[in-house]
Amino acid sequence: MRYSDWKMISSFGLGVGVLFLIGAILAYLYSEPTWLGLRWYPFRDYVAPLAISGIVLLAVGYVAGVRIIEERRLAEERPTGEVVYCSACGTQNEKDAVFCKKCGQKLS
Repeated sequence: MRYSDWKMISSFGLGVGVLFLIGAILAYLYSEPTWLGLRWYPFRDYVAPLAISGIVLLAVGYVAGVRIIEERRLAEERPTGEVVYCSACGTQNEKDAVFCKKCGQKLS
């Protein structure tokens, strides 16, 4: 996947994950008084799914953020010159290479 795809996944995961956790906290705290003066908690059933979804989305956002950093590092390490592909295994080799760096086959 491209850098922009990972960036979008990271932003979505972190943003929506935080919103879900805030929703879980608000659902936990919200209560309505009944006609008897008792407290009723209408959204307590939504606390666990919202909290779990928020934590999962935050984890996905974090992992995508780590992948962004790795993608940047890999982009800096890639050779900028021309490349030659091995006819045996298809590995990408530098232009001046004589043998394939993966299978050792002589490049033509």
